[in-house]
Amino acid sequence: MLLVSEEIQTGFGRTGKWCGIDHWGVTPDITLLGKSIACGVPNAAAVIKADLFARVDPFDLIFLMNTYSYNPLACVATLANIEIIEREKLVERSAKMGEYAYGRLRDMVEDHRILGDVRGKGLMLGVEVVKDKSSKKPGVTEADKIVDEAFKKGVYMIQMGAMDTAVLRVAPPLIINREQLDSCLEILESSVSKVENS
Repeated sequence: MLLVSEEIQTGFGRTGKWCGIDHWGVTPDITLLGKSIACGVPNAAAVIKADLFARVDPFDLIFLMNTYSYNPLACVATLANIEIIEREKLVERSAKMGEYAYGRLRDMVEDHRILGDVRGKGLMLGVEVVKDKSSKKPGVTEADKIVDEAFKKGVYMIQMGAMDTAVLRVAPPLIINREQLDSCLEILESSVSKVENS
């Protein structure tokens, strides 16, 4: 059985490691990459272990083509992106800034009755919004209002959740500095306070 790690959102330093699976010391047979691979230029990749790739008939590779295949601009953008991430130490920055943001968000959860939990790694964090801490019933309406309020104050974020859950996605760019992060977190907290007290 093959292990496939889908790193479309968790790759390229987002979680404080090059790939999210790296936190567990596991090497997948296939790693899928996209989105941040070329820093905005459409590109994607399937990274396959050499021994596994050697078993593939070259003729079958024709069927791996897609819209983004064989695009020289996207390949150059990907290489430049990797170079910048390494030079600017953005993976390490994501880990450090993410740890700081996690601590600030943990404090918010303690201070606000409509925040239930915080989870994530690096600069890919989620803050659970609830009706109240005792029932832990998802606060979908409250989350939508927090997102709207934050947007009015200059911070764009989304609330995500399947099956009526409500989680605020906190995923700033890897280049964010401490001052900018503090400003965003202050806006988030003031938005939570306004919704909580309305």
